Amino acid sequence: MNNHWIFRSIWHKLAAGFVFWSLVGLFFSTYAYFYFSYHQPGYTFVDALKGTLPQWYVWGGLAPLIVRLDKIAAGGKDRIFRRALMHIPFSIMLAALYVFIESVSDKFVYGEMPVLTLGHFAGEIQWNLPNYWVIFASYVIYEYYNKYRDKELAAIRLEAELAKAHLQSLKAQLHPHFLFNALNTISATMEKNPRSARRMTAQLADILRFLLEMSDRQEITLAEEISFLKNYLEIQQARFEERLQTHIDVPMDLGKAMVPVLIIQPLVENAIKHGISPQTEGGKVIVRAFCQDEQLQIRVCDNGVGLPKNWRLSRNKGIGLANTLSRLQQLYSGQYNFSIEENTEKGGGTIVRITLPLRGI
Repeated sequence: MNNHWIFRSIWHKLAAGFVFWSLVGLFFSTYAYFYFSYHQPGYTFVDALKGTLPQWYVWGGLAPLIVRLDKIAAGGKDRIFRRALMHIPFSIMLAALYVFIESVSDKFVYGEMPVLTLGHFAGEIQWNLPNYWVIFASYVIYEYYNKYRDKELAAIRLEAELAKAHLQSLKAQLHPHFLFNALNTISATMEKNPRSARRMTAQLADILRFLLEMSDRQEITLAEEISFLKNYLEIQQARFEERLQTHIDVPMDLGKAMVPVLIIQPLVENAIKHGISPQTEGGKVIVRAFCQDEQLQIRVCDNGVGLPKNWRLSRNKGIGLANTLSRLQQLYSGQYNFSIEENTEKGGGTIVRITLPLRGI
């Protein structure tokens, strides 16, 4: 960003502010003209402008200070009642500052500076307090509007990312090698166990149906996610046979908890592909979910080969993990935790930890 652009931006803001406060002053000048010209013959529109415009230019100059004081009052937290309480002393101080500036400006406009008694000074402060609160309220409304607009834009981006995520999921979970392996497993099982082959065919159809039906949803219940995962795992277990063991530990009372679509299955697939598959003797994948400190905790553990040496999520994540992190950030805006570490429990391997806000229960 060059300095020319910065200065041009500043001048644009100053010009816009000048025009805005001029229009406000013009509005009240018109009101003052019609009111005072009726009671004071000879009162002109120029007199109304001289008496009104400087007042609003002063408030226009104080407005950025009010915004700055609001940021101090907010302290980084969106607590409107706390902010309003802290603005009470601020409003009195700035109203007093305005009265002082107005008195000084009268010296230049009318050629003399009014004498302010204590009572008159207090009355002027009280009279001008509403101006401070109108500016504060306008800024709060503007701030909330921006946050609402940002959320809408984030939702639009999230929908686009979700569509992309589903496309990537279809490519990953239904990649030709997965379909080939699944169909090959079904074919091999057909003669020796027709019932099992029919069940796997139905499960594969359920997987396809699930991915198509979930294409327009951002979140689903944990029960729906686990149901999809079970279909996927049964096909994988039929393929790996005794080399793959699985265990799912999800309490029924957490079934209604909301989670991102396809948040667990890709992690389980990674565990099988990178952790269990390279081992001759195979291994075990465990999926757990529990509630802790009013947050949903999800764990995906395996006792496979573990992470490569010097592996770090920040620099070694692939497209799948990067997409998962992006979706979590857009859905929960920092109110989540995601980590992949070596499993220090007996057997080694890898453990994925996900912490999400507990929703839907």
